[in-house]
Amino acid sequence: MKNERIGDYLVGQGLINQEQLMKVLEVQKESNGAKKFGDVVVELGFMSEVNFTKALAGKMNVKYVDLDAIDINIDAVNKIPEALARKHTVIAIAITGKRLTVATNDPVNFNIFEEIKIATGTDCIPVLATTTAINKAIGKLYSMQNVDSVVDSIAALNGGDNGNMEDEESKDRV
Repeated sequence: MKNERIGDYLVGQGLINQEQLMKVLEVQKESNGAKKFGDVVVELGFMSEVNFTKALAGKMNVKYVDLDAIDINIDAVNKIPEALARKHTVIAIAITGKRLTVATNDPVNFNIFEEIKIATGTDCIPVLATTTAINKAIGKLYSMQNVDSVVDSIAALNGGDNGNMEDEESKDRV
């Protein structure tokens, strides 16, 4: 039962039927392996991305995380360079001591976690999230850092005081 294929698991759970499984496998075969099973089952509309990811988490005995419903620790995010996060579709969400909780869409790809461990010096605890939610979090959290960096640079160029213009304007009004 441990090595049961995800398609058979979904049928066994009543989440898709045998006909749908055959269609997914056919489309996957036609793509010459370029498309993942989960992508095809969602693309064909047989399951939502969230429901597929939750089912996958259940099969793999990995925690599912809704990234929109949790507070993501920005210190954890900062541990993983943006390029690495984008390359592997991962986002760090929490840090406890020397352990980094990392949301991924591929919790069994140990190469990802080894690369993160080398880059961060921390062990990884994988949790499962949808690809869409991870990409959204990457875009939002890393772009916030970029905006903060630009604001800091502008403040430095202005002598570190963002209120200079207001002071000048108020003098003109007096």
